[in-house]
Amino acid sequence: MDLRDEFTGAGAFGSILLSLELQNGAEWIETDIKPLRNSHGIYLYTGLGRLMDPVAMPIFRVRVRIEADYYRPAFQVTDDAIDFDVPTYNDSVPPAASPLIPKIVLMLPNAGYPYGGHVRRIHGRILDPAGQPLTDATVQADGVERVITGSGGAYTLPLRWQTTTANVNITVDHPRSGRSAARFFTLPADLHGNHDITVT
Repeated sequence: MDLRDEFTGAGAFGSILLSLELQNGAEWIETDIKPLRNSHGIYLYTGLGRLMDPVAMPIFRVRVRIEADYYRPAFQVTDDAIDFDVPTYNDSVPPAASPLIPKIVLMLPNAGYPYGGHVRRIHGRILDPAGQPLTDATVQADGVERVITGSGGAYTLPLRWQTTTANVNITVDHPRSGRSAARFFTLPADLHGNHDITVT
């Protein structure tokens, strides 16, 4: 898996934990299998499909959960993990399917992302109609910059492309609840303070 920082386009940084789970009927069983990270920053599960008898089980399904200090993966807006099939093999039997190529996983900045002091940004929380914080809501600025909320509903939205006196169109989407919101912010005044947004 190639975890890409959507803000920079480079590899994701900071502490990142990948957890692999194996499908067993309708259940997912957590494993202790850890990936390796190569010199290009790609996470690899080496030897994952190797079985004594791949003919008896030519394929099985796994899913990976991702936790990171500064990000939430983009797939979290709809799914808790990313799942895929693993073809099996051994020294005598090649895999029935072509080997997997690295999957690019976009990582969206969370509220703790270290942008640096030169990047203008708007802060706040995303709330549901009852005033409770919403996790995994995307917050976008003029359709050119987006972030995702964590467990406390907080967001820190960078504004790299707007002029210093721009009116900024902020849109919020929370696919898990089907709720959304839109707000206009005015620079530079709204760079100060916290700005909570309620989705409906």
